[in-house]
Amino acid sequence: MTQSHASNTSENGAREDQNKIEEQKAKAAGALRDVASMMRERAAGAPVPGADRAVAAATRPLESGAAYIEQHSPGDMWSDLMQFCKSHPAGALGIGFCAGYLFHKLFR
Repeated sequence: MTQSHASNTSENGAREDQNKIEEQKAKAAGALRDVASMMRERAAGAPVPGADRAVAAATRPLESGAAYIEQHSPGDMWSDLMQFCKSHPAGALGIGFCAGYLFHKLFR
């Protein structure tokens, strides 16, 4: 009886964790799409010629990033990150350095 209760509690906890992960993934993807949409709206009214094409090029990675987040599990994302780091160690080091520098500037 106790083992059954513990098993049910564990399953409920895992389900809740999975729901929270999906909710956060949806928030992150939505935020990326919102930024892309806001950039397009601002470019539409910009007096600079060609701004709409530049913004379209800039928003494509945001849209594809949002789709990637929605379609992949955290484990898949982690393995993709590890694969990138193995394939491009200098790039990974540079990204890590930049992220650390920005974190330091934001939270000192």
